[in-house]
Amino acid sequence: MEKSPLVYPAVRHMSSLDPVLLVTEADSAVSMFEKLLQIVLNACWRNATTCDLILAQYKAFALDAANNHKEEFQQFAYCDRLDTFLGRFIADRAEYAALWELIKCLLSLSHGQAAVERGYSVNKAMLVENLKERSLIALRLIKDSMSDYPVGQPLPKNLIQYCKGARMRYVQYLEDEKKNKEQSANEKKRKALHQEMEDIKTKQRKIMKTNEIMQKEADDMAVIAEKKQDFTLLTKSNAYRRSVSKKKEELEALEKELEKLQETAKQLK
Repeated sequence: MEKSPLVYPAVRHMSSLDPVLLVTEADSAVSMFEKLLQIVLNACWRNATTCDLILAQYKAFALDAANNHKEEFQQFAYCDRLDTFLGRFIADRAEYAALWELIKCLLSLSHGQAAVERGYSVNKAMLVENLKERSLIALRLIKDSMSDYPVGQPLPKNLIQYCKGARMRYVQYLEDEKKNKEQSANEKKRKALHQEMEDIKTKQRKIMKTNEIMQKEADDMAVIAEKKQDFTLLTKSNAYRRSVSKKKEELEALEKELEKLQETAKQLK
């Protein structure tokens, strides 16, 4: 009981919204509603004037329910939604506007984690080895859908027909998964190839720029060496030219490597 919502007075006093209690034990319901309003007032959800107005509307609603809708209220099924039931009699009536606003707030409050924890227990009971997420979700959907299905009533034909095709859909799912994995792997390869090609192109641009500078330096040195008859400068100029030639060979090798990568990329498309 420690975790039960019933340990909170507000939850216990919300019994005043019970349709059956409202028409069978009106005095008790009004008393609990007054205590509930006191909690609302203390929490500063509503001021004193509004609480008095809401109490008056509640009493009027209880009287109206007992006089005009007693049978409906007595036959309220506790498996039905309370907000939907009360809304039929309050939601569109201006004289109960303040009461309806408070009821909506109260019914929006958390009444504990029992439903959530129950869901965890159901999931745990369904778990088996190698069960994937989609399978667990499917099992929960089936369980939740069939939980309210009348016992003993024949299953719809379309549901039976759908179940018969489960194996075929499973095989199709496996094929689709295989294709998706292949596409994903190819996409990764394409990205890697694209990055590698970009790296090669960047390297080519750097080498070409270096070659231009070295070629210009070699030409300038050759001109100066010829004018001054300086063999040292001529030697340096020739050394630069040899370096340029080597760089050109390197560029050719990079170009061939780039062509191979481009061919590989085409095959992955």
